[in-house]
Amino acid sequence: WSGNYYQRGIDWEREIHIEYYENTNNEGFRQTAGLRTHGGNGRRFPQKALRIYAREEYYDKEFDYQIFSNKPISKYKRLVLRPFFASWTEAGIEDYITNNLASQLQINSIATKPVVLYLNGEYWGIYFLQERIDENYLEANFSVDKDSLQTSWDGKGNFSGVSNYIEANDLSETQHYNAIKDLIDIDNFIDYQLFGIFIANPDWPANNIKYWRSSTSGSKWQWIFFDGDASLSNIEFDGFEQALSTLPEGERLGTNSRATMLLRKLLENEEFETI
Repeated sequence: WSGNYYQRGIDWEREIHIEYYENTNNEGFRQTAGLRTHGGNGRRFPQKALRIYAREEYYDKEFDYQIFSNKPISKYKRLVLRPFFASWTEAGIEDYITNNLASQLQINSIATKPVVLYLNGEYWGIYFLQERIDENYLEANFSVDKDSLQTSWDGKGNFSGVSNYIEANDLSETQHYNAIKDLIDIDNFIDYQLFGIFIANPDWPANNIKYWRSSTSGSKWQWIFFDGDASLSNIEFDGFEQALSTLPEGERLGTNSRATMLLRKLLENEEFETI
């Protein structure tokens, strides 16, 4: 718990040379870039998660290549190398599977693909190359101005006004439910909640939660799925109970009454319950 791999910020970014090749045609990119360690508790494992930064001071401000075939985006500012061993089981593929499933729903999700990583010519194992969720990701995926964005990462950010309204009002009443519908994308929220329940994720919804909106008129809060490493591992796990927990913070992994408040209060509304 004391290694330098726990350090964060640009002071701990290191200059690297990265080369990326497709295994079918050797197309890809190569350039100088910045590198940092990435993630939370996984930093203590030997196979580190890594974050890669394109910057003009290194070479170019973007990685200019269409890395993911399921998205038309061809320029990236940041990328993540997620290790196989970030998984909570030895299967190693839960995050890859759940992100690909989420991409078929009305949920914001990230593109991901398996790669083999070599560091200084040494084989370092199977990784998953992914988009990095930040303002650049939102700008590239949804054509919004990143300077207009309001974000809430892990419950911290601009969502507090909405949370306070939800906590203070009875959402079973039509006027308050309509007020919330004007603020959040209901269809996105429903798919997001159902998906978290379906994949039996014990590390959610108090953890690994991100949502955003643009400050432009009419924009509503939308949720982004990410980090499915703990999912699909326990056939007896009750995802519905997890999503509706009324336990206080710290009594159960991944959930608490504050994190589940929005879904619980929305379910008091007949229209929402029967959608």
